[in-house]
Amino acid sequence: MTLLDDIITGSTQSSVATADLLRMVRIATYRLGASDISAWAKRELDGYADDANLPGYRNLQTNVLGIFAGPMQSRISQQIPEAPGFADLFKVELRQPIIELQSFAEAEEDATRPWTPYQVQRYEKTGQYQIEFYGLFSASNVLTRSKSSRDHRYGQEPCSRFRARAANCLTRCGIRRRPDGVN
Repeated sequence: MTLLDDIITGSTQSSVATADLLRMVRIATYRLGASDISAWAKRELDGYADDANLPGYRNLQTNVLGIFAGPMQSRISQQIPEAPGFADLFKVELRQPIIELQSFAEAEEDATRPWTPYQVQRYEKTGQYQIEFYGLFSASNVLTRSKSSRDHRYGQEPCSRFRARAANCLTRCGIRRRPDGVN
């Protein structure tokens, strides 16, 4: 079986980790001279730089959980609606390495990204969502894990979009097996 066959087969098996699959893609693309695909696999493995363009699947629309503080040190957790001019705060760019995203998916609780105090204050001033006698104390984007990712055992991959892209990237770019059979 060639390396390309291993990549195709591995992309359909939950026992092959996405990171391992991407490493195999890097080896195959090096041998084939497919530098664009190799660079993509490297970015998936190492994470994306702050100034790098992200693929669409790494941009997520999220729910935002607000913590409201009120009388006698009481707190209320409540999902808050998007306000005009705040669309960017309800989106998250996933620039982390694939292994870190995998750990988010396998965690016991959903991952969160807190807003800065300035963002919280700015949102509260819009009056978009209020609870009587309470003020917005903090807010966080919630990266909700899918049911399938919560149910997977360690080592199995819920990230099917990454797997599908890794499996198809060579074919979509017109890369064929070399005539000498070396991949």
